[in-house]
Amino acid sequence: MPTNPPDAVAQAREDAQPFVDTPVLAAKRKAFDAPTQENLDALIAAVRAECAAKVRGECVWASNENGAWETECGRTWEFIDDGPKENGMKFCHNCGKSVRALEAQP
Repeated sequence: MPTNPPDAVAQAREDAQPFVDTPVLAAKRKAFDAPTQENLDALIAAVRAECAAKVRGECVWASNENGAWETECGRTWEFIDDGPKENGMKFCHNCGKSVRALEAQP
């Protein structure tokens, strides 16, 4: 039966959260000084905020007279059969918002 070296066991006991880790935390420990860590944290926060802002809300899609779908964000999409819902469209390919397809008018 393999045994752990005493140093590893002692380190695991001292570490408050020995099994909680992320690639970002691991990279910080290995490569970055304090100013770089602060810049990295600011960059990560900015990217998260930008991504969150882009996916909030809905993009309204409406079928036009040719059967294509006009999007609220200015794009046109066509499907071979049916519409966005039947083809599993949950997010707009252009703006990233949730798709809300308006019912086709008879």
